[in-house]
Amino acid sequence: MAVTCPGDLMATQYLLIPVVLGLAAMVQGATGFGFGLLALAILGNALNVQFASVMLAVPTLCINGLILWRLRSHFRWSGVAPLLVGVLIGVPLGVAFLIHADPRIFTSLLAVLLIVSSLRDSIPGLHGRPWHSVYVGLPCGIFSGALSGGFGAGGPPLVAFLTSQANEFDRFRFSATLQFLFAVSAVARVVELGRRGIFTKDILIQSGIGTAVAIVGALIGLKGLLHIPNETLRKIVNVFLFAMGIRYLVAVMA
Repeated sequence: MAVTCPGDLMATQYLLIPVVLGLAAMVQGATGFGFGLLALAILGNALNVQFASVMLAVPTLCINGLILWRLRSHFRWSGVAPLLVGVLIGVPLGVAFLIHADPRIFTSLLAVLLIVSSLRDSIPGLHGRPWHSVYVGLPCGIFSGALSGGFGAGGPPLVAFLTSQANEFDRFRFSATLQFLFAVSAVARVVELGRRGIFTKDILIQSGIGTAVAIVGALIGLKGLLHIPNETLRKIVNVFLFAMGIRYLVAVMA
């Protein structure tokens, strides 16, 4: 099995994990996405990337559930079904990849994911005609579920699809819909990882500590949803993700 604990964690790593999860949760609370990508991008420098990915499963579920609860009045079922079905199909596929993939392949794909995500706002046609809810929504859901299962970061396909529906989604419905789909994929991922016996004592301890800090960060981020210029924050996050993606590619090719 490819997912292993990187050995006894150093004191700096025990400190780094909750700090990173708290900051990533603030971003997700303010923008509706970014927790998994940001946390994995940073923690992958200090920990085994696959270990970090599994460790994020429980905190991801908790903050998605918390943000969804706070934004529940803005959630609507209309247009969500194809994405939901796709997510449920994709998560087991991503978990299987996480378990069996070679670490270098896993890290390489993470680098590509970070770079593509950082360039999402520049994709031609993303802000044009709305994408079809089934013909495009279902594949986006499957891709998102697979990314969630493997990396705990299924945001890019969902963000791209929902952004194309801008006329139907204000920023609060946009965020509420993302949190619902993230929460579903997080539940499916935790169940699948648990069924396969992936959770270890070290992972559960770090997950518990990280969850507590992430909840505080998400609540702070939700306050910022009303005040922080969303485009400014997204640009900062995109630059960071691009830089981290390049760093991982260089490390793999070295």
